[in-house]
Amino acid sequence: MFQFLVILFICIIPSLSYGIQKTKVFILSGQSNCAGGGNGELLEEKYKINDPGIQQFTQIQGTRAWRPLAPYPRIAEKFGIDKLAFGPELVFGRELRSHYPKQQFAIIKQAKGGTSVVAWDKDYKSEDWLKNMILAGHDPEGKRKRDPLYPVLLNTVKEGLSQLKDPYEICGFLWFQNERDSHHIKTAVEWSKRVIELAHHLFEDIGASKDLPIYIMEPHYFSKRIETPYTEQLMEQIKILTHESTETTAERLQSAMGLSNISQEEFKELYMKAVGRNLSSLTQFHITGQMRSKLIETLEQRPKTFMIEVDDLPTYEGIHFTSEGQTRIGKRLFQAYQKTF
Repeated sequence: MFQFLVILFICIIPSLSYGIQKTKVFILSGQSNCAGGGNGELLEEKYKINDPGIQQFTQIQGTRAWRPLAPYPRIAEKFGIDKLAFGPELVFGRELRSHYPKQQFAIIKQAKGGTSVVAWDKDYKSEDWLKNMILAGHDPEGKRKRDPLYPVLLNTVKEGLSQLKDPYEICGFLWFQNERDSHHIKTAVEWSKRVIELAHHLFEDIGASKDLPIYIMEPHYFSKRIETPYTEQLMEQIKILTHESTETTAERLQSAMGLSNISQEEFKELYMKAVGRNLSSLTQFHITGQMRSKLIETLEQRPKTFMIEVDDLPTYEGIHFTSEGQTRIGKRLFQAYQKTF
């Protein structure tokens, strides 16, 4: 009888350990839209609830630690927000828990505003790294100087994982950055490749599979999208034309919209009223279109890579997403996550 109980005990213990549900971990990184400019005081009540089933590891007021997922305290006022702000992780995390209440989740986040993806290159000690940083606008002697961020991200992830008490599994990499790389054609067309390389290096360095899902924010056009009778048509034609290799000009855009019957001055005024920028912005829009086109190619080449569409979402000034924008981004992230099953 005693021998039978011993054998039964030995058999049961491993089965119990194998049955422990692992915490699902997501890694989130990027620049200012990753940090987030949503107003925490405007959140729906269901997103404000303190839920211990979803934790976040990030640096707040100089300290990195695991905390329940919640809006973060603003250090300085921005966009009228002087108390609490939130990024894409807040609503994404809440949606995860709402749909999978028995599952534990964790998000590790590292962000740096106004920064090129080049700053996160693993090979940051090479001469090419410095050249590419300068090309992206990060003059080592100027105010946009940036230190290498790959070791910062890697150390943040490793530190966070080491402090998790329960078994875990890495479930994906979320990348919310592109604005800084949309000012020069070279950095733009290399951007999606760099993002994938960053994710693969990170997965490798933490012992995760390179086949894990990668979620990437869509390159968006810096437009205020002021509501006019032509805004929707204008932005749709900009998106179409800028995906082509031929330079996007005011003449081509005017013709594509079927507005050859008005003068160039009238079209210029129409454009500025809808976009909130002058016609010189078409140069930057064309670069954004080429950037987006390369990302779409990447999606076709790498399985489990998802583009989170954001170009239709509201911004404060054409770049940073509002509270509504950040909320909808979080929901779209969750929808993309569901596609991995």
